[in-house]
Amino acid sequence: MNIKIVKTNSSRFYYNNLYRDYIFNFDKVSKYYQYDYRVIDSYRERLKDINASYNHRLRPKICSILEEYNRRLDCSQKTIENINNLKDKNSIVVIGGQQPGLLTGPIFIIYKILTVLKVSSFLEDKLKVRAVPCFWNASDDSSLDQVNSLKILNNDLDKIVLNLSDVIQGTRYSNFFLPSCSLKKVINDLENVLKSTDFKGAITNFLNECLNTAANSSSKDDKNVSISSFFSIIISRMFSDYGLVVIDPASEELKSLSYWLLKYDINNYQEINNLVSSAGIKLKENGYHAQLNSIPETLNFFWNISGVRKKIISDRKNYFKIANRRFKKEELISYIEKNIEKASLNVVLRPIFQDGVLPVMCCVCGPGEVSYFAQLKEIYNLMNIKMPVIYPRFSATIVEKKIKKVLNKLKVAYGDLSLNKGKLSRKIVGEKLNLDLDKLILELENDVMVKIEKLEKNISNYGMNIYSSFDRIKRNIRKEISVLEKKLYSEYKNQNKYIFEGLDKIYNNLLPGDNLQERELNVWGYINKYDFDFINCLYLKFEPLDFSHKFIEIL
Repeated sequence: MNIKIVKTNSSRFYYNNLYRDYIFNFDKVSKYYQYDYRVIDSYRERLKDINASYNHRLRPKICSILEEYNRRLDCSQKTIENINNLKDKNSIVVIGGQQPGLLTGPIFIIYKILTVLKVSSFLEDKLKVRAVPCFWNASDDSSLDQVNSLKILNNDLDKIVLNLSDVIQGTRYSNFFLPSCSLKKVINDLENVLKSTDFKGAITNFLNECLNTAANSSSKDDKNVSISSFFSIIISRMFSDYGLVVIDPASEELKSLSYWLLKYDINNYQEINNLVSSAGIKLKENGYHAQLNSIPETLNFFWNISGVRKKIISDRKNYFKIANRRFKKEELISYIEKNIEKASLNVVLRPIFQDGVLPVMCCVCGPGEVSYFAQLKEIYNLMNIKMPVIYPRFSATIVEKKIKKVLNKLKVAYGDLSLNKGKLSRKIVGEKLNLDLDKLILELENDVMVKIEKLEKNISNYGMNIYSSFDRIKRNIRKEISVLEKKLYSEYKNQNKYIFEGLDKIYNNLLPGDNLQERELNVWGYINKYDFDFINCLYLKFEPLDFSHKFIEIL
């Protein structure tokens, strides 16, 4: 399988201004972060900080927790070896995380895992230490967006939906069980959507084996499957050769290690929330956006009631409310210690906890995560913990051979995709006709309006009250010019259908739903065409310390 990489700096592929400056103008935003992710010396500095501040006595317990969980996933021997490597006091962790996705979810999750694996190998070589690749399955989260459907591109965008109508909003993934038959139906639906290839059978066999493992390891019964465990099993098996270590915060033993942090939040939540808000205000003053919006009287963790996450609110000094139950501060602290499994950290505390219990060298992040870390540096400082290196995940758009041919035929460059489809069609029409229709239409309207306004001014000098008539004429002329413009493009479209059909193909493949491909499409459509080796080819082509968005041309 031959692959060519073409890079772009087009703003459309970098999500927001803060993330774009993080990639291309880091000096403008460096004050919000601990280390410069672009230079190897930052990783050497981070290694010294880990050796000086990390509690190495945690290693045996962490390894025990990870081994027990990953064995339940039926992980590879390579994963067990990586977990054992973590016992070495000189070993480090490269980590990324995401909520569970349906049959892996959007392909950017695959890119994030590949980044973790590639950077681990790179740093192991450069720093001469053991680097353990970890993936944090964010099973404490409760958004259903990534687990309720997946999209496969055929001639059209086929959507496979998991019926979650009976799931209560706010249910944690770790409390989210589905009948095996529901997930079996999703696999069958995928099989029906995928085109017949030499690799289709291997995909369905792979997913059915993962489902069987999830059913057999279920803590309930073999008829109900944890959606979180199913996701973990898929990615563990998909990356088994690399020894990916999966972490699930639903583990009660792991949660017990967060008690100090929950207690700290109860005593200091107001200061924490003020720091988050203050950082957001500073970002806005500098022309960026605030990713996190803290609620002043709310703690930075949730409480699980019948599987549903509930906020903990301070309704008056030293009193806290969970649903209809009220606690004094001391009562809440004691209650949490005895029922720690019911706690779920929010976006502020979760990374703090992760970087406290693991020797994290760098955290692989997408655009949203990079943005919210910009508001967390002072929280890290408050807790006397250093933020790890924030490493941007690989970002890519896959360009298959048939789409590359259309791009060449229409002379569409990747930079042109910063335009929406309508604007790009006008650009192509203008180049084809050797004229700028938009400019001609605008000049026509301006010329007509100038004459009308001149006449209107001359007549007004005679005191005639006919403004409403002129307003009506202007409106009608603008309307007719708009009709003319649409007619011109419609006529050109009829005469040159191949251009507009080609643009439809380009946008459906590269920007489906007018969104980045990596956010919309699932990986199985590509594996079905190019085999599981597609993943390995991406791994080989991605380069460390290369942060631009890439067009991956399959030749």
